[in-house]
Amino acid sequence: MIGSFAAAAEPTGIQLSLGLADVPPRAVVRRRSRARFRPHPPVHMMSPLTAQFKQRLAATGTSVATQKAYPFQIQQLLAAARRLGLSDRDGPAELFRDEALLGRAMIDDRSCTGGTLSRWTLAQRRAAVRSFARLMAPELRPVLGGHPEAVVMRALRRVAERIGGGFRLGGGKPRHRGGPAPTSAEIAAIIAVAATAPGSKASATARSLRCCTRPAAV
Repeated sequence: MIGSFAAAAEPTGIQLSLGLADVPPRAVVRRRSRARFRPHPPVHMMSPLTAQFKQRLAATGTSVATQKAYPFQIQQLLAAARRLGLSDRDGPAELFRDEALLGRAMIDDRSCTGGTLSRWTLAQRRAAVRSFARLMAPELRPVLGGHPEAVVMRALRRVAERIGGGFRLGGGKPRHRGGPAPTSAEIAAIIAVAATAPGSKASATARSLRCCTRPAAV
């Protein structure tokens, strides 16, 4: 892809057709990556269990990115649960005691800005909850009367759709990937040109099809 980029508008380039068939060059808009500002709450603003969770993530050797993302996801989980009915005075331990509310909070895809979270973000939230249940099990087990990870699994099954022998979780929107795709007419034109190239599989296939469809000599 070559071309000049507009200074004031979105950067636009020209995608060349490389001389194939009658496919003309076309302008494409490059997706500008926007850095998202994610305000990670300081430790003194976290619930006591979430602050301990952050310390144990560091003690177990997780990456710095995980040490920031997982406590943030727990805070977002609590925010979702409070929108769904959890008291402002309650924290993660009280949320884990309500499996139905925990499951709904894990798949709640409303963002704090009013948009819709991606499926990737919700998957990271579930991973953070599982990690929280595993690392904070000594504190959660006396409150729950059982293993916290089993509570997480039951909570997810409450909100999942049964598909055969497994489950499927809803919520979230697909992440946008890739750029503009060629049209069906452009694909057909490229295949037609490729079929004329000597030695190509497409050319051999085209020749064999012509031989098979050629009427027999009388």
